[in-house]
Amino acid sequence: MSQKESAPDYRDVVVQISPAARIINCKDNIQWIVQTLKGGRWRSENYWTWRNPMLAHLEIRDEHWGETEFVLTSETRNAIEALPDRHGRGRQPIPA
Repeated sequence: MSQKESAPDYRDVVVQISPAARIINCKDNIQWIVQTLKGGRWRSENYWTWRNPMLAHLEIRDEHWGETEFVLTSETRNAIEALPDRHGRGRQPIPA
């Protein structure tokens, strides 16, 4: 498994939306990145720390812009909704 975010075998793919779109954890584990496959290489398009805005953006790309690589199946939607509300895996909670 590769540590390069643009590699087809990147080690931290979170959700494979379609053959041409995926969500990864960035290499520094601070955010999710929505990527598309172009010219045989994965290219980063958007960076997200909050799940719900990311999901809303993907829904817009599917439903309103007609970008077929972002069609969300019930399986991919469930996988995205299973992510934490906010990226922060590995972070310690802030004491109250």
